[in-house]
Amino acid sequence: MAGQAFLKSFEDLYTLLRKEFNNYAIREGLDIQLKFFLFSIENTTNQWDSFDSAIHTLLQQKKQKYDIFIYDPLYTRRYSPHLVNLKEYLSKDHLDMYLGDSEKLGVYKNKWVGLPLLLKYTLLYSNINYLNKYQRTVPKTWDQLLATAKYILNEEKKLGNEKLVGYNGYFPDGESSMCSAYSFLYSYRDSKESPIPDINSKTAEEAFNKLLQIKTEISNGI
Repeated sequence: MAGQAFLKSFEDLYTLLRKEFNNYAIREGLDIQLKFFLFSIENTTNQWDSFDSAIHTLLQQKKQKYDIFIYDPLYTRRYSPHLVNLKEYLSKDHLDMYLGDSEKLGVYKNKWVGLPLLLKYTLLYSNINYLNKYQRTVPKTWDQLLATAKYILNEEKKLGNEKLVGYNGYFPDGESSMCSAYSFLYSYRDSKESPIPDINSKTAEEAFNKLLQIKTEISNGI
């Protein structure tokens, strides 16, 4: 099995996964031992595309060095032609346990190519200390966040605090910025049950214009 981690928490998760499976294999009398190769800062560049390129090359060349890959669902479409259809190996009852968000990540063109090791959900944190200081409530819309942050920033500047940032949406160099952009776009869907708006839609244009406004008015300096 091969996977990538640049965070210690993921390394710990992979180690636990390997140990738990190997203990299970011993208890059940299975002639299987799970070995894990970790792509990390120590043995590769600190870029997701380094791992992606290595795995994609192995898959294209039909190498059998690894039986299982842990990959980001960003690459589901790219990897899917080289991965087996899990419908041929797992029962319908088992796959039905992953219907919902997991199905959206692991199925491409009706081919079930992956199951989630974990699901990550993004959250918006508010600095409750500043909200309490200025008697403001937690914003529930982007317009409320914009107005609240602008007010707090202006008041703090009067006190000489020029370093405060109104909103940090996590837009670093690299693919993580695309994840953040899609998370922002997801917040613009019509209802909780609605799918993410199409990237070329009018809704997407409105969303990214709002994001640009937020960056310009309360996030300068990030």
